[in-house]
Amino acid sequence: MLINTVRFGEIEVAERQVFTFEKGLPGFPDEREFAFLPHDDKTDDKPSFAYLQSLQTPELTFLLADPFAFFPDYEFTIDDETELSIGTSASNLPMVWSIAMVLNKVEDMTVNLVAPVLFNVENRQAVQMILDNNKYTTRHRLFPEGTKAMGSGEEADNAGTQP
Repeated sequence: MLINTVRFGEIEVAERQVFTFEKGLPGFPDEREFAFLPHDDKTDDKPSFAYLQSLQTPELTFLLADPFAFFPDYEFTIDDETELSIGTSASNLPMVWSIAMVLNKVEDMTVNLVAPVLFNVENRQAVQMILDNNKYTTRHRLFPEGTKAMGSGEEADNAGTQP
């Protein structure tokens, strides 16, 4: 299917890349259909970044980061209601991503660890789950102080809106 985006122009996405958020995203209740677009980093490994592009609103794109690539100790429990809503289970674990924000510089990028985005790759359902956990923040620094991100020093545009 062809979709129109502000960030990428007109692009072709496969049906397997389209996910439905039954209740939308927090702050975006009417946005229910999104394309999951992995960042092409030319490696064989799972990419550390991806984009979540609204199918309804061409200018709405979220930058996603794989939280486990940056925070190996990141953990949380998926409540029964959330598992039921997207159809995941112990035998069908969700793909987990965090919404990232880049305000000025890449090295200052933050991720929302309080509200992971869960994707069921089998039935194409997704949800952003709000954790009841005060050990994480909505603006957790992706790169610790003093660490230079790849490509740092360059100005980065705001890749999305953090709910």
